[in-house]
Amino acid sequence: MGEGLKLTESKAYYAVVLFLFLLNISILLPPFLIFAGQEGTASTLYNLHSYDHQWIYRSQCIFKDSGESMILDDCIVQGKEGEADISTLYTKNGDPLYNGVFLQYPQSQIGINKAEKVERNGMVGYKFANDTRDYAIYLPMLLTMVANPYIFGPGRKDIPHWIWFVLALVPLGIDGTTQLFGLRESTNLLRWLTGAIAGIAAGHYIVPLLNLI
Repeated sequence: MGEGLKLTESKAYYAVVLFLFLLNISILLPPFLIFAGQEGTASTLYNLHSYDHQWIYRSQCIFKDSGESMILDDCIVQGKEGEADISTLYTKNGDPLYNGVFLQYPQSQIGINKAEKVERNGMVGYKFANDTRDYAIYLPMLLTMVANPYIFGPGRKDIPHWIWFVLALVPLGIDGTTQLFGLRESTNLLRWLTGAIAGIAAGHYIVPLLNLI
């Protein structure tokens, strides 16, 4: 048992893992806090991440349906934009101009439309504190770093060839760039897949780099 608790990685590794853990918790916790009646704490976390563009159109929410069941879903369903009534309640630099029902979500809203609450189809939901692509990178990165010493051995210092990291970023680059220039609008599923590939790759490279410090 004592051997299992032995610290095998560098101090820098544990510092980064702790930071990523707190970062992920601060992003994912707000909707659950609101449903638990802790709006003040949720508001603090939303504003902690107010630096992020946090566009609700590219975010996921935790909803409660009429039966009080919690559901993870897109805050706003593409093609059914008119079903969502959105509100900015917590983020201080979110513009209440964008409260209400919208049939279109132009990219000019990015960085301004930071609504957190969504009402649609009899459900009430609250968004995570960052856009989907952000925590689609952060969470897999954290899990990869935690799992790395168990899969590849403790104190790993061998760094894979850089080309594999570049290739892992290609799907995210294509998805993000085509979306950035208005060629298409991605989906949260694609944001998750491309973000997770990049996050897993980043975690795989960061571990040996930190162990070399």
